[in-house]
Amino acid sequence: MAETPGIELHSDAISINLPCLDPPPFTAHTEIESLGYLILRRSADFDEISRELNLPLATVTNCILENIAQDRIMANALFEDSRKGLQFLSLRLSRITMPLGLESIPEPRPEEILRVILGLLAIYQEVSYNKLKRIVSRIFDPELPDHILIRDLSLLAFSFGQKLILDDSMIVRFQGESGVFNISEEEIGNISPDINLTILLGALSESQSSSVQDIASKMGLKPNEQIRAQIICAIGLLYLRGTIQLAVDEEENLTDIHVLQERGYDDMPLTDNERIMLGMLSSQDKTSVKDLAKILGLSREKARAELYRLFSRGQLNLEMTRGEEIFIRGLPDLPPILQVDKLSDRERIIFGSITALENPRIDELATSLQIEEIEFYRQFYNLIGSGLLKAKIARSQVLSISRPEAQPPPQLEELKDSKLSRMVSLLEQAGESINIDSLAESIGSICLEIRMILFLLVGWGYYPHGRMINRIFIKGGKLRQLSGRIFCTSCGKEYDASSDSCPNCSQRREFCNICKIILSSEEGTAICPHCEAKYHLSHLTSWLKIREECPYCRKALKEVEIKTENRSRI
Repeated sequence: MAETPGIELHSDAISINLPCLDPPPFTAHTEIESLGYLILRRSADFDEISRELNLPLATVTNCILENIAQDRIMANALFEDSRKGLQFLSLRLSRITMPLGLESIPEPRPEEILRVILGLLAIYQEVSYNKLKRIVSRIFDPELPDHILIRDLSLLAFSFGQKLILDDSMIVRFQGESGVFNISEEEIGNISPDINLTILLGALSESQSSSVQDIASKMGLKPNEQIRAQIICAIGLLYLRGTIQLAVDEEENLTDIHVLQERGYDDMPLTDNERIMLGMLSSQDKTSVKDLAKILGLSREKARAELYRLFSRGQLNLEMTRGEEIFIRGLPDLPPILQVDKLSDRERIIFGSITALENPRIDELATSLQIEEIEFYRQFYNLIGSGLLKAKIARSQVLSISRPEAQPPPQLEELKDSKLSRMVSLLEQAGESINIDSLAESIGSICLEIRMILFLLVGWGYYPHGRMINRIFIKGGKLRQLSGRIFCTSCGKEYDASSDSCPNCSQRREFCNICKIILSSEEGTAICPHCEAKYHLSHLTSWLKIREECPYCRKALKEVEIKTENRSRI
C-alpha cells in the first residue's frame, strides 16, 4: 500500500512521509557533507552535525530537512517526552533513496585527499579514527583539523553509502571490494612523486607476501612513515581498482598478493634497460641484483627498481633470495623487437662476432675488438632481449648461440664503405675459407680491422653462417643472394627454399653441421664415420686442420677417415 503523505507521531519517533519530488542537482559541498555525515554515523542530531563539520546549525538543519523532503533519504526523528513536552533527540537514517557516487559531488572536489583516505580504508578495512587521522596528517598536513577529515569521510560515505560507517567507539569500518572503484593508474600515481606505480606493481608481483617496509626497500625508497603511508594508500587504490588482490594480517603485512592486470609486452615499448635485463635473464640460469646493477651502470637500489618495473609486465618466473640472488625459472617468448638493418655498426660487429666464433669468451672477445667489456655485455644482452639472438652463457663463456633467419642483406652497390665492398669482392674470389692475414695484406689494413669487417658482414647477413676459427674465416656458403631457390642433394632439381623437402623426389633438406646452411649437390658433402653427421666437405677439412675431431660427436677424426656421399674415402 502506498504511503500517505504527512507526519505520523509515534511514542518514540515521528516518521516524515512527503510526496516524492524531482530534486534539483547538488550545488554545494555543505549539502552533501551534511547528508554524508548522517550516512556515516547512521544517527546524529543537528547540533552534532554542525559541530563536527564546522558548519552553521541553520545550514545543516535546512540541508537535512530539504533532502528528506526531496525523498533523497528517509529518516526517523527521535524525540523524548519530558516535562517541557516532546524534545528532539536525533535523526536515525532508515533508507537511502538517492543515487550515490563521487560523480554526484559538485566541482571542485577534494580528489587527492579523498583518494588517500579511500586507499587507506581499503587496506585497513577497520581502523580507529585517531590512527587514520595520524596517517593522513603525515601525508598532507601535520596540523590537519578534525573537521576536514570528518568532511572527507562524509563525502566518501555519500559515495559508498552503508559500506562506510564511523561507530560510537570512533572506529571507521569500510566494506570495500576489489574492482568497485573506477580510477586510473595515472590518478593513483599522482598521490606522490616518490611512488612509481609501475615499480610498485613489479615489487608486488615478485612475492606473494611482503611487509610494506620491504616493498619500500625493493622500490629503492627509505621506508619512513610518510612513504609507508603513501605505499599503503596506493596499494589500497589498486585493490579497489581491481588491479590486485591481497589480504592484510594483524601486523599490517600483505599476504596472498596476486597482480590481476598485467601490462604485458605489447602495451608499451620496452626501454633499453628492460631489453638488457631480459637478455641477461634469458641467457643465464641465475644472476644477482649486484650483477644487474653493474651491467646497467646503476646503483643496486635503482637496478632493483628497474627489475620490478620489468616484473610489472608479468610472465616472469623468477625467485629472488634475501641475498638478492635471482634464479630464473621462466621468461616470456618475445618476437624480435629490432631488425638487423636497424642496428648500429658496433651492434652488428658484436652480433657477427658472437655468431661467427665457436663458444667465445665475452671478456676475451671484448678485449680483441677493443670494446669495453661492460659495453660489450650491454650490447650483447640488448641483442638477446631484442629477440635477435638466443644464447646461454656461464662465467663469461658462451655455451650456445642461435640467431633467427636473417633478412636479405642490402645489394652490394648500396654499401657506402668502399673497403667493405672490396672485402666482399675478395671473399667471393676466394675459396670456402680465407686467411685473415692475406685479406689484411690485400686491402692494406690491420688484422683487427679485418676481423671487425668480417664480423660486420656476418652481422649484416652477407654470410649469416660464416665462422671464424683462429685466423681462418670460413664463409659458410656462397654470398647470400636474394633468391630463395635451392638444389636437391639427391636428384639435383631446383625448388623453393621455403619447402622442407624436394617436391620431385621427397628428399628432406639436409644441413651442414658447421655452417648450418643447406647442403647442395653442387658442393662436396662429407660424412663423419662415427655419427653420420654431414658437412660441406671444404668446411670439415678446414676444421680438421685446426682440431682433429668431429664437431658434432667430438670423437677423434682425421681427414683420411672422412666419407663422402659417392665414395668411401678421400
